[in-house]
Amino acid sequence: MFLSNPKHLEIIYNMCKKVLTVDAGEDAECHAAKLLEVIVLQCRGIDQCIPLFVEAVLERLMKGIEVQLHDRKMCIIGLSVLMEVPCRPPVLEGVAAQIVPSILLLFLGLKHLYASRLINKPDLLARAGPQDEDQKE
Repeated sequence: MFLSNPKHLEIIYNMCKKVLTVDAGEDAECHAAKLLEVIVLQCRGIDQCIPLFVEAVLERLMKGIEVQLHDRKMCIIGLSVLMEVPCRPPVLEGVAAQIVPSILLLFLGLKHLYASRLINKPDLLARAGPQDEDQKE
């Protein structure tokens, strides 16, 4: 029913893109990304829309490092799930070359963000309590 009118999908995309490209706040950005994820994973016959969705998400991911750890972790999980979809549409195969480097960039950003937090707030490490040496590395 929802997809019977292409205008519905266009409205959802435009709304999510707007939220992801302006400074709408972390909560709104998470909801917009989740909505796009649900559409990609649950709706069939939207192959032509996936590059636009991925572009909107990648544009958001290219913003500065001021985003929260949770945002980056969720982006990594979402992009990883997207890569594991068993019957990937051909358009997803076409942008796969952009997704993997984006995941690697996110991991690098996480590494820098963790290091920055430890430098600026060394008490975080102390509050973590005794840990296995392997977990600290």
